[in-house]
Amino acid sequence: MRTHGTLTRLPADHAAEVPTGVGATIDARGRSLTASRATVAVTGMRDVDA
Repeated sequence: MRTHGTLTRLPADHAAEVPTGVGATIDARGRSLTASRATVAVTGMRDVDA
């Protein structure tokens, strides 16, 4: 989670609190989490001779 969005801008001591808070929230909701995600990669190549 540390590399996600605005978390990268937090001071280290604040960022360290995030996993603890997320873990406590997951525990309070039945100790499970289903996360759906997709990864998309786009690449390109520039033709410098064109």
